[in-house]
Amino acid sequence: MALFKGLLPLLLCLLGMLSSAQAEVQLPAIISSNMVLQRDQPVKIWGTASPGEKIAITMGSDSYEAETAANGTWSVTLKPMKAGPVPDITISASNTIQLTDLLAGDVWVCTGQGNMEMTLTRATSGTLETAPDEIATADYPQMRFFQVRTWKGPAQQNIPLAEWAPCSPDTAPSFSAAAYFFGRELHERLKIPVGLIQIAKSNGPVEFWTPRSAFGNTIEDANSALHYSKEYAKLKKQYDKQLENWKKRAEDAKAKQQPVPPAPPAPPTPKEFIPQIGSLFETFVRPLIPYGIKGVICYQGEGNLGRALEYAKLMELTIQSWRTAWEQGDFPFYQVQLPNFRIIRPNPTESELAELREAQVTAAKSQPNCEIVCGIIPGEDRVQSQNKLEIGKRLALSILKNTYEKRLVDSGPTFKSVKFDGPKAIIQFDNIGSGLMIQGDTLKGFAIAGPNHKFVWATATIQQRDTVVLQADTVATATAVRYGWADNPDVSLYNKEGLPALPFRTDDWPGTTTPVASRKQP
Repeated sequence: MALFKGLLPLLLCLLGMLSSAQAEVQLPAIISSNMVLQRDQPVKIWGTASPGEKIAITMGSDSYEAETAANGTWSVTLKPMKAGPVPDITISASNTIQLTDLLAGDVWVCTGQGNMEMTLTRATSGTLETAPDEIATADYPQMRFFQVRTWKGPAQQNIPLAEWAPCSPDTAPSFSAAAYFFGRELHERLKIPVGLIQIAKSNGPVEFWTPRSAFGNTIEDANSALHYSKEYAKLKKQYDKQLENWKKRAEDAKAKQQPVPPAPPAPPTPKEFIPQIGSLFETFVRPLIPYGIKGVICYQGEGNLGRALEYAKLMELTIQSWRTAWEQGDFPFYQVQLPNFRIIRPNPTESELAELREAQVTAAKSQPNCEIVCGIIPGEDRVQSQNKLEIGKRLALSILKNTYEKRLVDSGPTFKSVKFDGPKAIIQFDNIGSGLMIQGDTLKGFAIAGPNHKFVWATATIQQRDTVVLQADTVATATAVRYGWADNPDVSLYNKEGLPALPFRTDDWPGTTTPVASRKQP
């Protein structure tokens, strides 16, 4: 009894400390000092505390109050803010949190696979030698990064190892190069603060970024719809070839004392794949909601190679589910097409990369406020292209035109129509800017076919500002044309603003990713 009396004050003290800890206000990692709040719209701030805890929030002369719900959560909605510096935010309850160095501007979520994940240290404007200059000049205090470096931890928890930080030579090297160059272009052109939220992960098929609930009642239903198990053997065979090629390139790089290129990601086995459906959404995306955003840029698709027929519907589902979850309407969603890689083929062939690029266009056209950016850069030959400066600029141009309504040329030539006249194909283009042009000496990348469905390279000439005429000696009656239809297309059609034409085809003939049973021979 005496021992208990001696311990009683200590127990009471510990209980008091536990009660105090439970009552303390906590914020998700996305809400912190240095953050960029989305301008010109109501701003939600939220967190956790003990049920019934009263929360007081002040921001300059504005005051807000909230009471913690039974589930331990609270939120308030701040009034819209104009672009620029904004007052500090003070959150008070049993403890006080001060959020400082805040800005209002435009916030963009930057998502995808390895191409979005590639850091500024690794990617440059085409050559590694320029990296030190890019990093040394990366000093933009009103451009802020929020980078998620891991995705471990259960859903709904604060995102670990992530915080807002101003862009500087210290913070930029480890940030997404594509996102950095995109954000820098927006910041310099719009003269407003820009916030970039990086949530990217190599080897992340689009299914991993989509909520499980979007697929149906069970994961088995999702698997049946995706046919992943049937495709795995093909994907594994492709990966084995890529791995052997990478090993040779890695040894060559080591011998030349150059940086070793990243290894290709292995496709998950069916057993690994099914539990991961929705996993990246739950751990990367959901903890950000309902943080105010302007829109999304996406650089994804490698993880879905071999399944182009499914991809268009899957990407459409992903866009819809993100918009539904965020409850911010049809916010802008921009996607970069797959880059060009693998060997350049001497003759026209079917291409799973070309088919997936087409699926990306199909998904974008199916949804409002979505645009596609060409990811092909002649001379590149790797799944994670290095020239992220060019990709960032193309993204920025598209967004400046379509979201910010700036008067500029935002895209390279896009297919408009075709007229067949015997052996000739007469193609008209949209988005020609000041007119069509050839980059280099020869107009390359066009193939033409007749009724036998056999494509051959075509002789192509530019006629007028918006027209290309094709012909091939071995095709007497032209019925279909393709441009840039290859894994690594050798192409040269641009507009005079220096933007490349997007790949296209005029036929709907079954390709390499069409199930064998449904392929019909002409």
